[in-house]
Amino acid sequence: MRRQTFLSIICLIGFLNAVECRGQIQNIPVNEDVTIDRLYFGLLSEALVQTKDLKQSGHLTVQAGTRVKWSLIPDRLVIRSFGVFQLVGGQEVKSFTNFESILSPGKRWNIHVGVMATPTTELRPNPSTWQSQVETHAESTILGGRPGVKVRYTFMNHLELVSGVHIQNEEPAYHLKLAYKALTLSGFISANDSFLAMKWKDGLSDIVVTYDNDSVAFSGFLNVFDSVSFYTDLVYAVEGDKKISGTWGMRKYVLSEGLVEGFFSLSYNQLRKQFQAGFFLHI
Repeated sequence: MRRQTFLSIICLIGFLNAVECRGQIQNIPVNEDVTIDRLYFGLLSEALVQTKDLKQSGHLTVQAGTRVKWSLIPDRLVIRSFGVFQLVGGQEVKSFTNFESILSPGKRWNIHVGVMATPTTELRPNPSTWQSQVETHAESTILGGRPGVKVRYTFMNHLELVSGVHIQNEEPAYHLKLAYKALTLSGFISANDSFLAMKWKDGLSDIVVTYDNDSVAFSGFLNVFDSVSFYTDLVYAVEGDKKISGTWGMRKYVLSEGLVEGFFSLSYNQLRKQFQAGFFLHI
């Protein structure tokens, strides 16, 4: 299994070296009906040092995948699917998949049916993007894709409304998302659960807040320079001892005119009492 995964990564890198692009590769036509919507490969490497005894360890993840779009009826009916795998520490393999049909009966209407991102999930980075591999804890508290149906309507004044019904834990959950310019609100309710999320993203900051019955999570990035960000990632436990734990850090982004981009990072995890330093590269 490891050998096959390694060979797949080598073949992918060989193909990518022949492609001229900047940042993530997108919109590669296969034929007149099929397009590779996204192609992704990323590597995250971190050195971890405990502050108590200076014990050192390492963390390495590799993530790769693609999203494909098939246009059955131009501007009316599309099939879209992605497949992504993540290799953690050379041993644990995680996979992420979806498959959905998208019907556009009008210029501003979209109806999605399949296994896909719920309206709430849309606040979490898509697994076929680099943001997913380095998502914050707050973003990771947002559930992944589920089977269901959702309807999207885009108004003329930058307002978007998305509602859906999805199956979670063998019961229906009712989702709603409202987005206006930099602000997005979403959440769901079911017979035994509820969840709320908020996202604010503009040129200066990127903030995510989530709330469930057990905790409140917050992550925020402040872009102080063009290529430097400071961030925090906090969790407040509603039940129990109500402790606050979190991570504080900075990223120095590597901007390139070629294929590869990424960042160097330095952070401190208060709960684990450790410093984390490393780099992240992706295409």
